[in-house]
Amino acid sequence: MLEWNADRVLPDAPAELSDPATTVAGNPDHGIYFSEFDMWLDPNDDQPGFVVGEFRLNGDGWFNYFGFPEAPFGSPFTFSHSGKNVKALTYGNLGSGGLSKATFEQSYPDFEPGYGTHTVEHRAIDVVGNIGEAGEFTATVLPGGAPECTTTVTGRQSRGVHAASGVTCVVDADVAGGVTVAAGATLVVTDSTVRGHVDLVGASAVHLLGSDFKGRTSVSGTTGELIIAGTEFNGGLTLTDNTLTGTTAAEYGVAAVGNNIRGSLACSGNTPGVTDFGAPNRVLGDKTGQCAEL
Repeated sequence: MLEWNADRVLPDAPAELSDPATTVAGNPDHGIYFSEFDMWLDPNDDQPGFVVGEFRLNGDGWFNYFGFPEAPFGSPFTFSHSGKNVKALTYGNLGSGGLSKATFEQSYPDFEPGYGTHTVEHRAIDVVGNIGEAGEFTATVLPGGAPECTTTVTGRQSRGVHAASGVTCVVDADVAGGVTVAAGATLVVTDSTVRGHVDLVGASAVHLLGSDFKGRTSVSGTTGELIIAGTEFNGGLTLTDNTLTGTTAAEYGVAAVGNNIRGSLACSGNTPGVTDFGAPNRVLGDKTGQCAEL
């Protein structure tokens, strides 16, 4: 007598991602990362037997999930702007030429690092060959990284915050009275609420990430990096005469990425320009100057 079982449950491979620097405003599933991010897949099925995880980048070919070459078992797969070299092969490349390639190809003059927004699909294949439905996520990778804080401000601040020198990080704070920065200093505001108008002039670098600015916000005269991502602006945002040099992030210009702006977005005189890295800003008012197309 012959017997068989009908497998009516498809396998799946849920994904877990490393913590982002922030997320697109209003979309917590769209992470924004500096340079790279990690992905873990957990292929599983309701039947015994080996289940294969697969993923693909930006609609390209499917790639077997195996952690990362020569990393300990259970390690994540790392996606980075230019991939990582393992014995003359590059893996996890978000840049031009494909996810996995010969490392020497990365030195070709036409290679472009993969800063920007990417879609990754992930699925599983069970032991009898059933292919599960694919899930997907979107991630944006920015050049640069988080500056090392020399001063950290957190919690309730009733008299405002002034970044006088070095790198002042405002983290998980509720600031009344606004925020200012001295010429040549660096200001990083992360996961904070700032009440009152903000006028940042002449900073070395400014990062505004995942925060909520209740009043009008203006940033001008920045000389290094200016990265504004995943942030709510309730009084409009003005970016003027920021001339950025000295870092990879500066080469791409002002980063205005995945923000929610209730008011106008006005940009002028910024060198080398303003980009959203493929994660548009939601602007309820007018968009003018260099930001008209963002």
